[in-house]
Amino acid sequence: MSPRRNGWPTSVGELLPAGLASFCMAIDNDPGARHPLDATGFLCRERFERLTLALSAAGSGDWMVGYWDGWSGIEPTLREAYGDRLFRLRLPQRDYLSVQTSLDELTSIHGGQRAFVGPSLMARTDRAVLTVGDVDWVVTYVGFSDAELRAGVARALENDGVSVDMSCNPLAPLAGYESTAKPGQWFADPA
Repeated sequence: MSPRRNGWPTSVGELLPAGLASFCMAIDNDPGARHPLDATGFLCRERFERLTLALSAAGSGDWMVGYWDGWSGIEPTLREAYGDRLFRLRLPQRDYLSVQTSLDELTSIHGGQRAFVGPSLMARTDRAVLTVGDVDWVVTYVGFSDAELRAGVARALENDGVSVDMSCNPLAPLAGYESTAKPGQWFADPA
């Protein structure tokens, strides 16, 4: 996910590909959480549903969706929902249980979950949109291939009561990075 040797991105430009980092926004995962660390990992159900609705209105298509495999008990739940289509995606620092799906199918599957665990990664197969959240972050980043697409999704979210931070850019620090433990405190970065 990052060009840093320890694999942990500290800026939006290290997280999202260059073309998508220029047109990004950040969404608080759960502004109603009592403590910022209670809102980490993924968008709350309400915000996830509103984001998928806004993304659907901005264009259809297939998506690759990834769930961090560290959530306790998630694999059996995903296998039940997606069957043999589920595959493992390995990225630096994190492994994901992933599937190719449509937003309609994704929404219907999540509507029936008792305990909601949202995806950490969502990438439209045409590479026009990428959403990235992490277990250690209080926000989810959404990168777009162009400003018009970003504006349409942001407008839909804001009309639905979800505020978005449009100030992120390739040089912006990741909001979640400062609020979480820094891996460099425990592991020496090799010279």
